[in-house]
Amino acid sequence: MSNSKFELTRAKNAPVTDEEIISDLKRVSEIARTKKVTQKVYGEHGKYDASNIGRRFGTWNKALESAGLSISNKKNILDERLFENILILWQHYGRQPRHLLGLTLKIEYPRIKQSYMNVLL
Repeated sequence: MSNSKFELTRAKNAPVTDEEIISDLKRVSEIARTKKVTQKVYGEHGKYDASNIGRRFGTWNKALESAGLSISNKKNILDERLFENILILWQHYGRQPRHLLGLTLKIEYPRIKQSYMNVLL
């Protein structure tokens, strides 16, 4: 008889538990050396499909929260938080901000642009 060892492997398309997904998110976080794992980074290093993870947990951000990781892209932020961020930038630079960065993606600011313009008038 040979001394070869039997190795058990997962069958392709076998169901995956939430714990396995969370464990893999944490593993990718360690590989990438960041607590903010984007879908792109996960796609490069992860075992599972990022869009399936988002569907399993409801959203990608909820999956990150379940794994104890930080969220890098926040959406639907309250107008008050956006205006607070504008004020912080205004005070920091001593002038009206030319570029709205910092708290969130530029995508959120067009939503409050009209309110912002009314405040300036």
